[in-house]
Amino acid sequence: MEKIEDITNKAERINIQKSVLAISANMLGFCFVIISYLHTTKLKNETIIDDVIIFSLIAFMFNCIMSFLAMKNTRFQTQFYVNLTSSIYLIGMLILFGISFLMGFGMVD
Repeated sequence: MEKIEDITNKAERINIQKSVLAISANMLGFCFVIISYLHTTKLKNETIIDDVIIFSLIAFMFNCIMSFLAMKNTRFQTQFYVNLTSSIYLIGMLILFGISFLMGFGMVD
């Protein structure tokens, strides 16, 4: 029989993974919007943004997959996977921040 503390910790990790899944899916959509915008305005070949944003897109896609697995499989509900998805989410956000910073100051050619 599981202890109440174990059940509470498990529920907390699942709630965290649900949040990470929802936010990562939204950020994934945002990356697709940026890529679509670059392709429709013919800026695809003039900037490196679409090349760099692919890394952010991959990070958010990985988070979506890992978060979904964590909600469905107890093997992925450990603190290690929670930390892994959080770290990769942070990497994706830092990439988007860097792109936004460079675009804001007109440093991207």
